[in-house]
Amino acid sequence: MDSADAMLVSGLRRYHERIVAQFARSLRQERNPLVADPVALRQCREHARSILVELETCLDPAPQPVSATDGIPAQIGETRASSLQSPGISFAAAATLFSTIMRTVGEICTDPEQAIAVAVTLNRIVNQRVGAALMSYSRYLLDNVHRAHVQERFRIGRELHDRLGNDVGAALQLSRLAAFYLPDSQERTDALLQDVSTSLSRAVGEIRTMTFQLRSLVGGRPLKDVLTECTDQLALTVPVDIRLQGDECWIPDYVGEELFLVIREAVRNAGRHSAAARIQITVVVTPTEAVASVVDDGVGFDTSLPPTAERTGLSSMQERVRLFGGSLEVTSEPDAGTRVRVRVPLPGERR
Repeated sequence: MDSADAMLVSGLRRYHERIVAQFARSLRQERNPLVADPVALRQCREHARSILVELETCLDPAPQPVSATDGIPAQIGETRASSLQSPGISFAAAATLFSTIMRTVGEICTDPEQAIAVAVTLNRIVNQRVGAALMSYSRYLLDNVHRAHVQERFRIGRELHDRLGNDVGAALQLSRLAAFYLPDSQERTDALLQDVSTSLSRAVGEIRTMTFQLRSLVGGRPLKDVLTECTDQLALTVPVDIRLQGDECWIPDYVGEELFLVIREAVRNAGRHSAAARIQITVVVTPTEAVASVVDDGVGFDTSLPPTAERTGLSSMQERVRLFGGSLEVTSEPDAGTRVRVRVPLPGERR
C-alpha cells in the first residue's frame, strides 16, 4: 500500500464517528422514515460503521477481509420486511451514506483518480449489501406467505375431519349394520339404509359448501353481495347484518380477495365458537384505506391467554393482512363479545 492509500485509510479511520454522525443528520434532514424508528436508526449507524471497515479493508488488504456476510444486511432486510417498510427507504439511506462517505474522501484525498477508485469500491460494497438485504427482505415475506398457506391447509384438514368425518363414519357403520340385518329383517335394513342415505346426503352437502367457500372470491363482484352469499353458504344459526360504506372501486381486486378471506374467517369463527345472538359486518372504504370489522355479542375470550385450537385462524388472518401493509386488531373479553378490526391501505386509484 503506497503512502496515499495509507493516508486515506488513516483519515477514514480517524473520521469514523464523524461520518456516522453526519450520516444520521443527513437522514433527518431528508426526512427519511428510518429516523423515526430507534431500532432502524441504530441499525443504520451499525451498518455505516461496518461498510467503513470493509472499505478500509479493501484499500488496505493486509487485515482479514470483512464482507456483507457479517449479518447486518440480513438483519436489516428482515427488520424492514417485518415492519412493512418499503425497500425504497433503504435505497435512499444507502445513497445518503455513499454521498456522506465520499464527501469525507474528497476532504482527505487530493488525487482524482484515487477518489474515483474509492467511489467504485464503495459502490460495489454498498450494492452487495443492498442485494443481501433485499434477499433477506424477500425471504421473510415468502416465509410469511408459506406459513399462511400451511395454516390454510391445516384449516381445510380440520374442516374435512370435523364436517365430513362424522357423517361419512356414521354412514359406514350403518351400512355394516344393514349388511348384518339384511338376511333377517328387511324393515330394519331399509331403515338403516335410509339413515345411510341421509348421512351421505349431509356429507355431499358439506362438500358442496366447502367447495363453494374455497372458490367463492370477489372476482369483481360487489363485496356486499359476495359476503351475503358467503354467510348464506356458511349456514349460520345467527343473523348477520352487513353494512358497507364508501365506493368499492377504490379497492384493487387483489386486495378485495384477501379482505374477503379475512372477513369470512372472522365470521366463521364467530358463528362457530362465540355462541352469539348476532353478528355485524361493517366495511368502510375511502380512497386511502379499507376498514372492516366483524363484531359479535357472544361469549368472548381472554386475549392474554395462548391461542386455542378454535383461535388458530387468527394468525393466518394476521399474515394475510400484513402482506398488504395492513393491521388486524382483536378485542375481546369473557362474556363481552369479540371484535375483529382490519385496516388495509389502498393506493388511491380507481379500478
